[in-house]
Amino acid sequence: MTNNDEQFNITDQPQTEQAADVNVASQKEDESGKPTVIAKKRTKAEIAINIALWVAIAVLLVAVILRLFVFNTVEVDGASMNPTYESGNVVTVNKAAAPHRGDVAVFYKHEVSNKFFAQFAKREECAEGQPYEKLIKRVVAVEGDKIWIQRVAESGDDVMYEVVIDTADGNRLFEDYYVKKGELLDKENYYLHSDIGFTHLGKLENCTEQNPFVVSKGCFFAMGDNRTNSKDSREFGEFKMSQIFGVVLDK
Repeated sequence: MTNNDEQFNITDQPQTEQAADVNVASQKEDESGKPTVIAKKRTKAEIAINIALWVAIAVLLVAVILRLFVFNTVEVDGASMNPTYESGNVVTVNKAAAPHRGDVAVFYKHEVSNKFFAQFAKREECAEGQPYEKLIKRVVAVEGDKIWIQRVAESGDDVMYEVVIDTADGNRLFEDYYVKKGELLDKENYYLHSDIGFTHLGKLENCTEQNPFVVSKGCFFAMGDNRTNSKDSREFGEFKMSQIFGVVLDK
């Protein structure tokens, strides 16, 4: 019996110690509950900061992508787009858009081999006569359109003509077809003159309804709104798609 009692006593003692250990562990958990909660709160704060940082990085990345591939600003230099735009005006350009008939667009005067790298050209490389010189003009006709001129009036040695566009889809437009800020542009501002000593007709000089200038595929015929003081497609010829820098958003 004694041996059995001792066996029971030996068996009971570890169980008591085990129970005590459980209580101590439970008590420790209770005591450490508050710091544990605080630690979790700090973790949430860190997560919030990390999310804010990633959002900021994403926004910055999107802004850089838009700046490089979509939107840009260009300063107008010269009077060729008067009165629509004056020298010193800053316009916003959508580089991802293709110009339509009547749009104002910015073109490279010369073809560039890589337009992505061209946008990082130094200021002096974009000056007049340089490889990356840009021109702001209005697209008056697109591929397939037929352009010709008809006489409007005559005053001494000066004969005035207006541009006629027979579109590829069968419509006939006169050069005042586009509007600015909802108002029809003054037609007389867009007459072409052929006075002694200088012609404003250029490549359109001999174009008639029977012998029109036909815009080539993938090309644009563009002129400055200040017809008597603009070097444009009448002198340079058509602008190719590869010469487009972008379309001006605020016409």
